[in-house]
Amino acid sequence: MNYSDDVPTTRIEQQQWIDPTAPSGHWKPREAPKANGGWAVAALLFFWPLAFVAFSKALSVPTLLALGRVQEAQEASDSVVRLGKIALVCGIAIGVVAVVLQVVVLSEVTATSTIR
Repeated sequence: MNYSDDVPTTRIEQQQWIDPTAPSGHWKPREAPKANGGWAVAALLFFWPLAFVAFSKALSVPTLLALGRVQEAQEASDSVVRLGKIALVCGIAIGVVAVVLQVVVLSEVTATSTIR
């Protein structure tokens, strides 16, 4: 009795990984999208409110791949990168504003202390 036909498989078949943009006759397998956990960590470090969504999306990529939903996994992976970059820009902007405010406040404090 052969059980291999009755056992469901969760392995993603090679046909789903074919790159349709390749010229005909030159079919090559597409790479699986990465979870981009590094960008989720960047979101945590630079602007933590975005980190919740970034980690949620990053952790959903392997699950979506296992279910064979490659396009959704790619969208989740792209979303993690986008959120990480937004968090990086927000963190840098907040840092610049904080430095400018410190310089202004310190210059005011030194200006008022020298008058007396």
